[in-house]
Amino acid sequence: MAEENIILAGHVEALIGALKSVGKGSLADQAALNLTEAVKATMLEGKKSTVTIKLEIAKQSDEMISLTGYSEAKIPQPKPTSSFYVDPMKGYQIGRNRPDQQILPNM
Repeated sequence: MAEENIILAGHVEALIGALKSVGKGSLADQAALNLTEAVKATMLEGKKSTVTIKLEIAKQSDEMISLTGYSEAKIPQPKPTSSFYVDPMKGYQIGRNRPDQQILPNM
């Protein structure tokens, strides 16, 4: 039973081969794209990202299985922000100009 915890080179190669093969490589492509986007977002936003690769294994016969998989990323999103003035005299409308600021006419 102790051998179950030993990772052999063949196991790693089998995993990589499976990732490359599921969906004719589309799972590996999606995982690689998610990884790239997650790294970029983490570097730009300074927050953690995660990439998940999930494989579902189903028995097809006594000799075969099928692998179905997907990859998803949880990426920090930028939160755009702006400041506005509030004019209580106009029903608390917001605007870019100070409510008491004089506006010069266009010439």
